[in-house]
Amino acid sequence: MNNNILQYESKIWATADLLRGCGIKESEWPSFMMPFFALTMIESRLVRMFDSLKAEIGEKAFANIAKDDLYDMIKDQGQGYNIFIFEKGQSLTDICKNDKSFEIDFDAYLKGFDGETKDLLGVDASDGEKFLDIKGVINKLKAKKILLDYTKLWADISMLQSGSSVVSEQIEEEGLYPVYGGNGLRGYFSEYTNNGDYILIGRQGALCGNINYASGKFWASEHAVVVYLNRGINMKWYGEMLRVMNLNQYSVSAAQPGLAVDRIKRLLLPVPPFPEQQAIAAYLDEKTAHIDRIVATINIQIDKLKELRKTLINDIVTGKICVFKQEHHHD
Repeated sequence: MNNNILQYESKIWATADLLRGCGIKESEWPSFMMPFFALTMIESRLVRMFDSLKAEIGEKAFANIAKDDLYDMIKDQGQGYNIFIFEKGQSLTDICKNDKSFEIDFDAYLKGFDGETKDLLGVDASDGEKFLDIKGVINKLKAKKILLDYTKLWADISMLQSGSSVVSEQIEEEGLYPVYGGNGLRGYFSEYTNNGDYILIGRQGALCGNINYASGKFWASEHAVVVYLNRGINMKWYGEMLRVMNLNQYSVSAAQPGLAVDRIKRLLLPVPPFPEQQAIAAYLDEKTAHIDRIVATINIQIDKLKELRKTLINDIVTGKICVFKQEHHHD
């Protein structure tokens, strides 16, 4: 899937407003933005890779993997490493939550990357020419007293992405991996784009904005928006919150209704503490499961009544049941 910088336009402009507000020249903005944009994309890639490994191996088996073995397994993926993400389970968003320890944690977070990634970002950059200079940018942001606020804006980028294109001729009724489109399951395909548990938002058609869930290996078509959650967000709670928000009302174009990813990302919603999200999700699971059982029982009863109706009609028409009372005449 392509990570197009335009998907994050609104958030990036918010960082630009912050830079402008503290007197940084517009010509200098790219040098401030690019290291943090790269940092956000790298973290997103590592988190998705980590979640994909966990889904492939299984939660219980994954939890029992020795630290050195886990390091080797992640290293074999060839996508980099970060101690905070993989060993402490903390993301940039988590680090930004504690104002008092932020600068210490942020420094440790950056130094927790593998050597190649640190070189790319310029974490330990010295004087001289370099590709990115996040160390130098951080020092300038500290001097302006906006490092935390600036980092929060980048950490808050929501990883919503449209899926990948697959033509209808490639989709089969049976196959290895399910294909999800704008209205849910479309069929099966021989390849997959994602591996793990995700929320999918329908992006195209009259039912755009509908919410589905996908687990394991699957292909997300271009008509589905895949939601990559920040840590500290419960998937079930977030999915049902999106459902309640009725995203269909934000569709554009009457001829072929559709949702723009950037438009969804600009929407605001209240986020309760994580334990409260978990409690809400557990309650919903319990109650909806109970309702589903009732519906299933009612459907069984309806099927039985339909069968009884069919049998009754058959018996009456064939004369097995007599409904005509013959009159008797007395002499």
